Amino acid sequence: MERITLYRITRYLPGGAEEQYSLLPWDGGGEGEDDGGRDYLLPAGYGLTEEGGAPLVTDAEGRACEVQWYNGAPVLVDRVRRQAILLEWERKLQNRREEAGLSRAELSAMLGMTQKELYEIEAGEREATTGFYRRAAQFLGCAWQELI
Repeated sequence: MERITLYRITRYLPGGAEEQYSLLPWDGGGEGEDDGGRDYLLPAGYGLTEEGGAPLVTDAEGRACEVQWYNGAPVLVDRVRRQAILLEWERKLQNRREEAGLSRAELSAMLGMTQKELYEIEAGEREATTGFYRRAAQFLGCAWQELI
């Protein structure tokens, strides 16, 4: 599966904030911001290409697909196949933990948290602080940026 980086863009409008996903970081000045991007995995049969210098997700036949925001998560919309596919973010922390040969119970004990809390962070259900990633990286033998 191919990895893509999606940016959650927040635009500040007179009537309130609007959120959307983009394949490019925010560059629209002071009226918005992005979350720094997060890596997601495209389903089999989809890829990333460029059109006019801008990134584009396509199906196996090269037809453009859309990435939309639905209930707080990115969804790949394939209008030709009439389907929407929830994109799963790459579980870097879990992968690193498993590569290090540590169980969730072992790493959570090292970090002073419950297994449930660690699972929620690994699954993207809970946001973690930079301090958390720095501590986890010490136990996993990698740079903290590699876990985000």
